[in-house]
Amino acid sequence: VAGINLAGMLLFMFCIPNIVVHPGVEVKGQLGVRKFASDLKAFRRWLPRLWHYPLAMTVDMFALSCFSPGVALFIYDNPTVDVWPRRLTMQTDTFFALYNTTNMLGGLLGRWLSYRLRPRHAMCYSCFTVLGIVLLLSRVPVLAPFSTFFIMLGDGLIYGTISRHVDTHVQKEFNLTAISCWLFVGDFGSVVGSNMISYVRDWVVGD
Repeated sequence: VAGINLAGMLLFMFCIPNIVVHPGVEVKGQLGVRKFASDLKAFRRWLPRLWHYPLAMTVDMFALSCFSPGVALFIYDNPTVDVWPRRLTMQTDTFFALYNTTNMLGGLLGRWLSYRLRPRHAMCYSCFTVLGIVLLLSRVPVLAPFSTFFIMLGDGLIYGTISRHVDTHVQKEFNLTAISCWLFVGDFGSVVGSNMISYVRDWVVGD
């Protein structure tokens, strides 16, 4: 993963086109603190079209941090998992390999569908998030891979839907600031979810 991140940094540094202009020439869509501050002052031109969408991302990021995998690692922490009692037992590592595979498939499907379905508010897709949480908290091992699939399906749909909304409803000059606002608000859910894992673990698993 670190190698892929490094490759991405090098790609960005050396292969992304860089437009050079004469001193004093202002480029529309310029980056930097001054552009960010200017966009914030003009919030009436972009924030009213976006402000309620990041709330869906907050719910989504809470679920990702707390339940996918989050507390699942404490529910299934024995050497083996009885996926189907007296019929199918898996090593825990193998079980989580399956779990992570369905996690990936849910995210991919959600992102693919997000630009192909009829536009809806991103909060509509929180139903998949809630379904995934309920399946995980049922503590039925055979349902655990489906739980993360639905949580990640909701994540992909929410992420793609908000990106699509920004692309189509926010003026291009404010795109970067709008996306930054959306992700900043959404990450509050991630912080809360991460800090809730121990409490949810005590509630679900016990001491």
